[in-house]
Parts: sequence; structure tokens; C-alpha cells
Amino acid sequence: MKSLRFMIASTFIVGALSFGSVAAFASPGLGYYSFGPGFGSGSFTTPVDSPVFTVTNSSKVCTINGWQDSGTNVAPANIDYSIYQYHWYSNTLKGMKNFSQNYPKVGSWYSFTFTNIDPSNDYFIRMTPHNSAGMSGAGNAYDGY
Repeated sequence: MKSLRFMIASTFIVGALSFGSVAAFASPGLGYYSFGPGFGSGSFTTPVDSPVFTVTNSSKVCTINGWQDSGTNVAPANIDYSIYQYHWYSNTLKGMKNFSQNYPKVGSWYSFTFTNIDPSNDYFIRMTPHNSAGMSGAGNAYDGY
């Protein structure tokens, strides 16, 4: 019985330590965004905004990682990803990155790190389409690299 309690306690401690070490190296997800199908075509040309999130890292960065696909290589996906600082009275553009190729859901995804993102402020990602063929996609904003 004594050895069983020792094994259970040891397993709990090792599990807690390994969980803590994994969490220390992972950038926390801040916000999930998605669009499509048909984003950019017909009446679906209005930009899409992610939920508002707060950046907290001292490196002053926010990384986006995701996929976008038009379903054809003739007219590949073409989307501006802009990060805005959120204010109730107006929003301030802090950076923009355009991805103008397909990054399939199953395959290599795009990734970009916005810099000079002040911590403790609220932000959101705005996706603006530049392809009328229609696109689908999704991604996440991360607090850090």
C-alpha cells in the first residue's frame, strides 16, 4: 500500500512538472478567426474581423498562423491580414501582411509575426479579400512568436 501511494504521488508530480514545462514554451492562443466559403465573391466582399484580444508578452509581438484556399491555382487566395489596436471611438492600424497564394488546410500554413504591438492593449485581426473567386480559411492569433 505504501509503494502504491508513492507511485501515485510520483506520477502526479512528474505529470505536473511536464505539463508546466510544456506550457512555458507554448505561445497562448489569443483569438480564432475564420471565413468562407465564398469569402471575396458576390456580396461576401466585406472584411471580416476576429474577436478582440489582449496582447501581454514583453516581446511586443503577435503571430498569426492559418490557412487560406480558393480551391484553384488559376485564382489563388489573396487576403490582407491587418492588426488593429481596438478603441471604442476608432481603431488604429498597427500592421498589415498580404498572403497571395493558397495555403491548404491540409499542408503548409502561412505564418507572420507583427512587431511593435504594445502589451496590455486590445487588438483584432481584419481579413480583407482581394480575390473574387471565393475563398475559405481560418487561423489563430498568438501572444508571442
